[in-house]
Parts: sequence; C-alpha cells; structure tokens
Amino acid sequence: MPLSLMLWALFVVPLWALLLLPVAEAGAANGGFALGVLVVTAAAFAADRRLGAPGPARHFWPDRARWLPLGLLAGLGMTILASDLGNIGTHLADVTVQPPEAPDDPRIAALNATAFHIGLLLVVVGVAERTLLAIHRPWTAIALAALLGALPTPLYLWPQWALLVGLPAWLFRHTRALSLALVAYAPTVLLPLLDLVGLTPGVPGFDLVEAGAPVFQPIWFDLLGAVLVAAGVAPLLADFEAERRALDETPGDAGDAGDEERGADR
Repeated sequence: MPLSLMLWALFVVPLWALLLLPVAEAGAANGGFALGVLVVTAAAFAADRRLGAPGPARHFWPDRARWLPLGLLAGLGMTILASDLGNIGTHLADVTVQPPEAPDDPRIAALNATAFHIGLLLVVVGVAERTLLAIHRPWTAIALAALLGALPTPLYLWPQWALLVGLPAWLFRHTRALSLALVAYAPTVLLPLLDLVGLTPGVPGFDLVEAGAPVFQPIWFDLLGAVLVAAGVAPLLADFEAERRALDETPGDAGDAGDEERGADR
C-alpha cells in the first residue's frame, strides 16, 4: 500500500478544513465563505490529480437516473435516524443543550452552511474515498470516509455524522457518481434552507430543541426514517446485485474486471 496515497486520503479533509479557517473569519458575514469553500474544494480536486490514486474513476451522473430519487429517499430516512443518534450522543456526553442563536443575516448563514456541507461531502467521497478505494477493501474505505466526514463535529456527534456520510460513501463505492452521493446527503444540506423559509417539520428532537436535556424524537418519526431508508436502499441493492451478476456472466475482459472487483470485496 503506497504510504503517500494513504497520507493524502487521510489528511486531505483536515487540510481542506484548515484552509477554510481564514476564509471563515473574513467572509462569514458577507457570503465570502461560500466562495472560499468553492475555491478550496476545487483546489483539492486539482491536487488530487497529482497526489491521489490514478483510479477508480469518478463520474458526476450515475448510470441509471432512477437511482437519484431512491438515494434521496434513503438519505431522508438516514437524516431522521442520525438525528436521534445525535440526541443519544448528546445525552451520554451530558452536554447542556442550547437553542441556536439567531444569525444576523439568516440568508448568509444558510448559504455558508450549505456550501460547507456540499464542499465537505465532495472532498470526502470524491477525493479521500476515491483514493481509499484504490488501496483498501471497499468497506474499509467506506468506514474511513465516514469517519473523515465526522471530523469537523464534536466527538459525541461522530456516530451521527458518520452515519450521515456513510450512506453517500456507500453509494459512491458502488456507482462512483458524485451527484448520487450529493442527493443522498441533500436532506442534511437542505435543513438550514427549510428553516429559512419556515418549512421545517416541527418535530421535537429533530428541528425543535429545548434548553437543558436533549429531547428525543417520537418513536413514529424514527420508524418513518427506517421505512424511508429501506424503501430507498432495497431497490438500490437489487440493482447493484443485478449488475454484479451481469459482470459474472460477461466473458472476456469485463468478466476479468468483475473478478477483480469481487476480489477486492473479500
């Protein structure tokens, strides 16, 4: 395993976040932070051409358009489940919950939060995980990518954010499609925007918090999240398995490529 590739995969996300610190101080109030995220993220992708692995390739669109709504459905359910996981982590860490302060300009705050989340996911899956997939088994690469995605958050929230990033990382492993990973992460990204226009669901423990002890979500809301995850992931699994069988039955070079892929999964 090339040490340089491993170091690049593990440190590109912390380096990306570090480069954003001066941008955050200078542009948090005027939208310059969102532009800074775009520039630093583009720089990470440019550096990946030189420092990252030559493969596997990444694409923007998935092979099948039907995967996009399925990914969105699974992502919505995962956002619900991960939210209560964050409540549990907050409770176990005995952290005092404080309602968020209203920003001076909610539109700028929502723009900055959205840009940060999109940039983080793109770097995690499109740069770090892509390199990890070249040097590790798939589930190892997914787990490391999920951990990298949780790094910017407090330790007690790592399980929540690892789960949120884990679904897009799993989808990217199967499809190499950045858009599908982004769609699966979209419910998390859109929460600040929904709050801006007053369309939040108003569920205790999800978007409503109280000072003091954490509020847990209603059981019916967690069950809804589980149903949404199952409804999105089950058809995706069926499609991925069908593609794997098709590779098994393809003679020649395609079959050899499928054998290599399966070997990496073991």
